[in-house]
Amino acid sequence: MNSPTLHVTKSVFRSVLLVVTIIALSIFVSCTSEEDPLPDTDNDGIVDEEDNCPLVKNEDQKDSDGDGIGDVCEEDSDGDGVIDELDNCPLVSNPDQEDEDGDGIGDVCEEDTDGDGVVDDNDNCPEIANADQEDTDGDGIGDACDPTTVAQDKANIELALDATLDCIRTFENGLAIETVLTDFLGISNGDTLNLDWVETLTSGLSEVAPTTEESRFDIDVFEGTYIYNHGDGTWTFTENQSGTVIVEFPSSPDETSNNGKITLGNYSDQEVTIGSDPIYLPSTVDVSLEVDNIEVIAVSLEGVKYATNEGFQIPVELNLFVYVNPYSLLINLDQASSTEYSLDLDFSDDSDLCSTGIHVEAELATDDFENITEQDILELTFALYSNDLTIQSLGGIAEVLQITDPTVTQINAFVDMEVLYRDLKIADMVLEEGAGEEVMVLLKFKDDSTEDSANYYEDFINELETLFQSYFGV
Repeated sequence: MNSPTLHVTKSVFRSVLLVVTIIALSIFVSCTSEEDPLPDTDNDGIVDEEDNCPLVKNEDQKDSDGDGIGDVCEEDSDGDGVIDELDNCPLVSNPDQEDEDGDGIGDVCEEDTDGDGVVDDNDNCPEIANADQEDTDGDGIGDACDPTTVAQDKANIELALDATLDCIRTFENGLAIETVLTDFLGISNGDTLNLDWVETLTSGLSEVAPTTEESRFDIDVFEGTYIYNHGDGTWTFTENQSGTVIVEFPSSPDETSNNGKITLGNYSDQEVTIGSDPIYLPSTVDVSLEVDNIEVIAVSLEGVKYATNEGFQIPVELNLFVYVNPYSLLINLDQASSTEYSLDLDFSDDSDLCSTGIHVEAELATDDFENITEQDILELTFALYSNDLTIQSLGGIAEVLQITDPTVTQINAFVDMEVLYRDLKIADMVLEEGAGEEVMVLLKFKDDSTEDSANYYEDFINELETLFQSYFGV
């Protein structure tokens, strides 16, 4: 009786299992027959495969640097909207990206904006170079950028001129002036007291020097040593092949030894034409004067380039160094093109506390130097400086030169000249017609007040004349 019941149950079970299997297979087949959708992890409507920032929503797909990585997921440490790779100050927010000195470092995170060696946090004038950090009035603002009154500006002009006079006094009392003007030449009150002795000394030297018919200084002919003999006042010449000329002599009529020594070497020259006849001018030369084994004067010339135009081959490039103890004179003439030139002249002492010089830039209409006129000067600017004081022309001189007999009004309209103290403008220079045909150079200060510049330079010139009066007389 029980066996049939068990048979039915197993049949039902097998039927149910078959139905379930068929249904599962149907579902699997239907699912796998449809295409799987591509993932869009950040739900921004752009599938991950095409999204340049798949983990952060960015519908605009902005990519400033074009590297395939969206801006929203590119690192922007300071959150200023400029990714670190393009940010000139990645750790300090500066969306404007200002970079005043153009060095690639944003102003807000520049450690030394003015490049004077003092970091901005400690710099009392962070935007104007002032390595000395001078602060005369002690207000925490460096003198280089401290606003001044007109009275202070006038006082600063006086200070600068007084400092220049002090520098000239240093030069006047220097070893070169004492040795050459006082001891050797014996210049006093306009007279050369040792003139006869100097003429005898030099004529004796010329008697033993080799002779040549060439119109040039040939170092190969004159090389050797020339020694003055105190016993009979003659000279001895010893020839050698050193490429150097040495002259040993007494530095004054009272000197009993040859304590002076001139050395000339490294000489080369070049044939040029100035006028109708060719001449030889130096390309390189080194000359020095020593007295008691101390260098008194030195001259070094190099980098000379002469113009290639015919008939007037003047120097168009050179580097000249002249040492007149304790001062050095540097002259650099550079040629940017056949008609563009710059000239730098600097006269400074060994301590670098005194410096006077001029910088000139000029553009000409032609390189025919022999026939240049005022109308051929297309551009001319200059800056004349002495210690902290600078007078500079920003333009207009060339334009005035084009005018025949320009008026004061025309000059003022074209020429822009400024007076600066420690690189800060304190006045303009303008002309004014005085009595008769007199023309005055006025200083126009920041409050529009004016003063005759002669009030400053006349006293300076008088002091300068007094300094050298003992040498050159009245």
